[in-house]
Amino acid sequence: MHHRHRPVQGINDSLGHHIGDQLIKEVATRLQASVRDCDTVSRLGGDEFALILPELKDQQGGAQAAQRIIDALSRPFKLDDQETFITVSIGITLFPTMLKT
Repeated sequence: MHHRHRPVQGINDSLGHHIGDQLIKEVATRLQASVRDCDTVSRLGGDEFALILPELKDQQGGAQAAQRIIDALSRPFKLDDQETFITVSIGITLFPTMLKT
C-alpha cells in the first residue's frame, strides 16, 4: 500500500519547517496506529509513506485497511495551536494476485 499526502510544502512555507516535521511525525504515528503489529510503515521521503501488510488476504482487506488510514488521517492535526487538515491518496497492490507473468 502506498500512501501520499501533499500539504507539507505549504505548511513548511506558511508555518515553518519545524511544524512540517511535526506533521510528518504525527502522520507516521497515526499510520502506525492504523495497522497491525505484523505490518510495516516506512517513510519513503518527503510526504510519501509505504505500508507493507503481509497478511492481507484479498481486495476487501485492502479496502478496509485503506479506510482505517483515511479515517485516521481525516481527523484534524493540531499544529502550533492550529487545526490543520490534510488530503490523502492511497494506492494498493496485492502480491502475487496483481503480478503479471
